[in-house]
Amino acid sequence: MLSFYLYLFVGIILVALELATATFYLLIIGLSCVIASVSAFIFHDWITPSLLAGILSIIGCFIINRYKFKGNIKSGMLINHIGQSVEVVEISANRIRVLYSGTYWDAKAQNPELIKIGDRLIITKFSNHKLEIAKEIK
Repeated sequence: MLSFYLYLFVGIILVALELATATFYLLIIGLSCVIASVSAFIFHDWITPSLLAGILSIIGCFIINRYKFKGNIKSGMLINHIGQSVEVVEISANRIRVLYSGTYWDAKAQNPELIKIGDRLIITKFSNHKLEIAKEIK
């Protein structure tokens, strides 16, 4: 009966942790543990749920990995920012704030003295949630 609670607890924790990530791997392993807890409740041993959790996790992760690299599961977390247009909304001594995709971002420019509020600029680099921008060529 202890293995029932162990697998149920681990499964619930992994499913809850999946909410913080977007990989689906923790969801599959968590659901495998929940299913293993049901088998532990039925069979009253530890070997059956261990094998079941392991086999279901391996099969589920293999299926996700297969579809992920085929392109059927889109990686919604990765967005190509480079080349997108932004609008300058604030310029201070040490930072430039731009409006991009409905939110305000910190940005840096190679020639910040040439930039004015209201300018439309192009994103040339994106790293650490900071945009590098350049003057739009017209």
